[in-house]
Amino acid sequence: ILFQAGISPRTTTDNLDSDAIRSIHTCLVDVLNKAVEGRVRDFPDDFLITVRKEGAPCPRCEGTILKTKVGGRPTYFCPDHQTQSI
Repeated sequence: ILFQAGISPRTTTDNLDSDAIRSIHTCLVDVLNKAVEGRVRDFPDDFLITVRKEGAPCPRCEGTILKTKVGGRPTYFCPDHQTQSI
């Protein structure tokens, strides 16, 4: 969802403005609708879930997918378009 919204997974919630919150909500609804429709395996090519591997090319831009830990859990992101951060 953060990938779709273009928000860094390192962003803390107190640093989200109203536009970022609206974007997260819109993307959340979109992703959940696709999952509920049973299309989890058929997510669009521009979803991160299709390439969750460090070093893979970003499906939305020319960036490279990186792996980091956030809250003790591994997460994948593209620093080139997930630009809103802490």
